[in-house]
Amino acid sequence: MTHYNLNRIILGVAAMYVVVIIAAIAFGPASPDDQTEAVEFTPGFADADTTPTPFTGVGGSPEDETAITGVIVDADTEEPLAGVSVSAVGVDSDDVITTTGADGRFEIKGVPDPASVSFSLSGYASSDAELGPNDDHTIALGRPMISGRVISADGSPIRGATVASDDVFTRSVESGSFRLDGVSDDTDIIVKAAGHATQVVARDEFDTGFVLEPTEVRAAYAPASLVADSQAFNTFLEMIEQSELNAVVVDLKDHLGRVQYHSSVEMAQEIGAVSPKFDIEPLLSELDERGITAIGRISVFEDPALAEARPDLAIQDSWSGDLWRTWQGRAWANPYETDVWDYNIAIVQEATRYGFDEIQLASVQFPDSGLINRADYGQTNTRSRRQQAIADFLDQAYAVAAPTESLLTAEIFAMSLWDETNPDTGQDLTSMAERVDYIHPLLFPSHFASGSLGYDDPGSVPAAMVSRSIESGQDLLPRHLHARIRPWLQAFSYGSAMPFDAEAIRAQIEAAEEFGSGSWMLWNPDGSYHSEALDQVE
Repeated sequence: MTHYNLNRIILGVAAMYVVVIIAAIAFGPASPDDQTEAVEFTPGFADADTTPTPFTGVGGSPEDETAITGVIVDADTEEPLAGVSVSAVGVDSDDVITTTGADGRFEIKGVPDPASVSFSLSGYASSDAELGPNDDHTIALGRPMISGRVISADGSPIRGATVASDDVFTRSVESGSFRLDGVSDDTDIIVKAAGHATQVVARDEFDTGFVLEPTEVRAAYAPASLVADSQAFNTFLEMIEQSELNAVVVDLKDHLGRVQYHSSVEMAQEIGAVSPKFDIEPLLSELDERGITAIGRISVFEDPALAEARPDLAIQDSWSGDLWRTWQGRAWANPYETDVWDYNIAIVQEATRYGFDEIQLASVQFPDSGLINRADYGQTNTRSRRQQAIADFLDQAYAVAAPTESLLTAEIFAMSLWDETNPDTGQDLTSMAERVDYIHPLLFPSHFASGSLGYDDPGSVPAAMVSRSIESGQDLLPRHLHARIRPWLQAFSYGSAMPFDAEAIRAQIEAAEEFGSGSWMLWNPDGSYHSEALDQVE
């Protein structure tokens, strides 16, 4: 019993020593506060804040950045707007700029609270706002708009007038009224209508509408070879100045696909189509000085240069496997190919930049000469599809020309004035007239087949062929499109038909004017005209 108690005492003492040792290790020596040594600070940091900084990586924790977020929408549709430029005055007066994504959202960081933020997008009114970081903002951008009426000088409303600014345009309705959205403050407004002079008005001068002055265009064709001969061309221009003529038509791209000026259009250069005969800028400068309207003509789908260089864009021959060709042996570009559209529209756009008063499209059609049944377009080719292809091309071309001072016009077969739709060519009278500023029926009496309109020899009755054709076209077209008929008249002799002398030319002019077409154009492939057929100015 004695040994047992002794052992218990020894074990208790040992346990106390263990506790003391563990406590010493865990809590350090139990020295009184007055025995702690003073801490010496590094010189210069004696007053430093000794509050510990949480460790969050190299350099510690950065300052929180102010973040402003939101979405930009169309004020009318409430649809999100992509590509909106968002800018805010940031720290140290540096601008912080971002752009909205497809969902219309934006986020900008590192700006004051609140921040002055600006929003801008082409076609919309710019907006400014003071925004804070706490809310998700919704900003609605409205399209700046003008509205009014387009009337003629006699007070009558003009239906179908084009009102354009920057890259937007609209047409006036029956009352002459229009509304145009997306008009910037610092821009010009362009107004165009068939039978009237184009008007350009500064946005800040716009009031309630436009009054357009009636005008007439009486033109003569000049081939590139004539334009290139300075002496001969000067004589030609003097003829125009001394007569009732007031405009000249020159080829920009001819029926062989040759581009007659120094074009920068990429495809024209790639296929070797650029074959300069004249410089555009001196030409336009001279015509402007003389007060002569400049009309640039472009052969569209009759383009052997493009077809030969790019067979993938040409009409194929389903029988031979080669390029399809007309009776004259000319290959044609495929009117269904949108790359062909883009090529010609690029030339149209270049012509508007040069400043032509009018761009005239020729051969806006499917071919009508040759073995048509062997023409392979690589897709279903029906009457309705041909018409749609022509309409779609003209829509795209007009969208380029409309916001400029250049008119866009198109040639059309004369028979379209009698049968509104030509089944082979895809040309539809009303459809084409609605999509351009003027249509130009090719009223060449000697080209009408025997028996046309009941005449065995149509070429011998030029006045009747012109007057009856224009009258028929006006019967087919809605009244507001009548002014868009500006015919090509024959000023050359052809085959065995009667010589087209001054008397025959004058008869056509008077017939055209009798039926309301005060605007007309004379065609002679050589640019040689009978001045005695024209009224002379005093």
